[in-house]
This record gives sequence, structure tokens and C-alpha cells, in this order.
Amino acid sequence: LHQISRGFWRDHIHWHEGGLALSRDQGRRRAEAPRLNNIGWAYRATGRPAEALALYEEALPIMREVIDRAGEAATLANMAVLLAQMERAPQAIARLIEGTAVMRDT
Repeated sequence: LHQISRGFWRDHIHWHEGGLALSRDQGRRRAEAPRLNNIGWAYRATGRPAEALALYEEALPIMREVIDRAGEAATLANMAVLLAQMERAPQAIARLIEGTAVMRDT
């Protein structure tokens, strides 16, 4: 949070990329997906929407694989916000509906 509150996005990305590499090296899928989300969030905040969306799309099947329903819903919500910002309303609405259904089932 310190990095975000101070606007140190490069540091935020750097820390999470390091954690992502470590998670992948150790085969820790449950730790990998939140790192992807966090990097995606930083990319969205720094004006890199296509890269952010790619990371969210990478995180989503991992969340499903490890059965992290809250993480899955958060990823879908992140995607919905980003897609809305990218003026892709139909896709944003679809992700929002999907995320709502996931939360309802948990």
C-alpha cells in the first residue's frame, strides 16, 4: 500500500513481478493469480489497459483452477471496470454479470 499511496507504480510492479516469478518457480498457482491481478491493476492505473487486460485474462483461469471464488469474482470485477474504461460496454457488462453470479454462488 505504501507504494500505491505514494504513486510508486514502478516499485509496485517490480515487487509483484518478483513475487510472480517466485510463485511460478515454486509452482504455487494459488499465489500466482493474485500477483497477476496486482500487476494488472498497476498497469490499468498507469495507462496500460491492453497489458492489464492480458494479465487479468491470464489470472482468471488460474483462479478457477485453484477454486478461489473470491479471487475469481475480483478478477472479473477488475476486467469489467477496465473494459468499461476501454469503452467496451457489452464485454464489461458480461464480465460484471459473470462476477456477480460467482459471488452469489459462494
